[in-house]
Amino acid sequence: ASKGRDVALAGSDSRVDITGYEGLKGGDGGGDGVVSSGADSRGAKVVMLVDTLKGILSANPDEKVIVFAQWAETVVAVAAALADAARDPGAGNAAGLGLGALTLLGSAAERAAAVALFQSDDPDTPRVLCLSYRLHAAGLNLHRANHVVVVHPFAAPTISPHAPDLMPLAQAAAYERQAVGRVLRYPQRRPCTVYRMYAQGTVEEELYAVWGWV
Repeated sequence: ASKGRDVALAGSDSRVDITGYEGLKGGDGGGDGVVSSGADSRGAKVVMLVDTLKGILSANPDEKVIVFAQWAETVVAVAAALADAARDPGAGNAAGLGLGALTLLGSAAERAAAVALFQSDDPDTPRVLCLSYRLHAAGLNLHRANHVVVVHPFAAPTISPHAPDLMPLAQAAAYERQAVGRVLRYPQRRPCTVYRMYAQGTVEEELYAVWGWV
């Protein structure tokens, strides 16, 4: 086994009812959906996130993805990693996949422009939008996307990004349902899939296990 953390996908499914996903693993990074890395769990998770997004975007050339993290600093880090991957000359056709990401962390005008760009059917626009659970889970209509990646389980709001704590399943599911609801708006007609990521051997896996999602 690696001395680092393994990263896996928990409960990926295409059903709208997010309270009862089966524990299906997926992703391109490790065959069985697990990426082993000698780096810390955040580094391994970014590797798997990039690989997962490449798989989604290449298999579904007309579809877009929303990536949810709880904290703004995580959203910024994820968007930066995707931008680096899109520019990497060794990443094959990553740039052509639209792997570069938009965020909603700027001014009101910048956020509106990012949403309009993401909702566009222009094939040259970014196909990934990174959002904060805490800041952007409510109100937006993002029906242009039909894939949602949840980077980590939703933790108690008073806990830091590096020390998540247990939240009741009903409350966690409510937050996730609200976030996923951004893509389940009219005129959405595509099947919608949610991918939950967690670092194995950490409290993230414990939370999903308690909630019955792994």
